[in-house]
Amino acid sequence: MLEISHKNIIQPTIWPLCNLIINSHDKINMIKKLTPKVKIIGH
Repeated sequence: MLEISHKNIIQPTIWPLCNLIINSHDKINMIKKLTPKVKIIGH
């Protein structure tokens, strides 16, 4: 019971963190792709 509850507590905390890391990576890549366009528009 303790092990199962431990997994139930740990997994919901780990998965959002993994998703946040993946999403932040995608956002960083998107920002890197968009920054040249933004700089050109800014100029």
